[in-house]
Amino acid sequence: MLNPQLSKTHCSHTQSFMVRVEDAHLIVTQQGEVIAELVITEQLNEHVTLRATKLPVLMNESVAVLARAVNGLFDNFKSVKTVAFSCIDSPELCKLLLKHGWLASADSVSIVWARRDMFRQLPDYWLLANQTTLMPLHYTVSDGKRHPIRAPYPDGEIYQRFVPELDQRFSLRTVAPTHDVDIFHAWQNNPRVAAFWEMPGTLQQHLDYLYKVSTDPHLHPVIAYFDAQPFAYFEIYWAKEDRIAPFYQVDDYDRGVHMLVGEESLRGPHRVAAWLTSLAHYLFFKRPTHPLCRS
Repeated sequence: MLNPQLSKTHCSHTQSFMVRVEDAHLIVTQQGEVIAELVITEQLNEHVTLRATKLPVLMNESVAVLARAVNGLFDNFKSVKTVAFSCIDSPELCKLLLKHGWLASADSVSIVWARRDMFRQLPDYWLLANQTTLMPLHYTVSDGKRHPIRAPYPDGEIYQRFVPELDQRFSLRTVAPTHDVDIFHAWQNNPRVAAFWEMPGTLQQHLDYLYKVSTDPHLHPVIAYFDAQPFAYFEIYWAKEDRIAPFYQVDDYDRGVHMLVGEESLRGPHRVAAWLTSLAHYLFFKRPTHPLCRS
């Protein structure tokens, strides 16, 4: 049986969910209130079977809560690869789950499956803000480089993921120049950062720079956080329009990232392992070749 463990799972927009395992029960709370309870009826090697004893009345809410419960298992128990859910008392819920990334069972119409590898590909659990605009393919030329027209990037918080190894929430937020200039200025004038970025300067120079990159369609500047603490600045770019393009056989949708970790207390290889994989996770969602891509 799974060891009892208390662990925070993903936050959905402003709603914070908690998942804990107690005596073969999976309990989901929101703001201290129990909103779902599931019984772990079976655990065999890499597989867990769940049955609900309490779920929200509205089925759409049940789908969201079940997703967070399952992701809580996947996050905190690395050996778990698949989760089966019995919805024998609610066949309509089964049908709805099948539309949200769950798999039908070959053995029973009242059983649906969640796979770790498939759940990681569902953007709605990690992507935030308004990211639903698809950009039809059309080419343009910028500075002599032919490339697809890029969709405008969303404002505000765009991605979040709970990192169980750190017991912290990682998130990405689009840069807001006047809001972020002070910390960007401090980071760029850190001798360690300046030695690589070569951008020490005045507050006004750094504000002008943030306005410049924020209005460049081939760049998406973001601030990265652990919980509420900003710790890094990333510039995500389209390689086709970038200065790197002439040096290799660049694809229309290749991406690159300029990286700056400015917060000294949040450095270290254990944190790189958390933020680098999370950043890559976000970028895979943004590929137009992804079947669920939100451009």
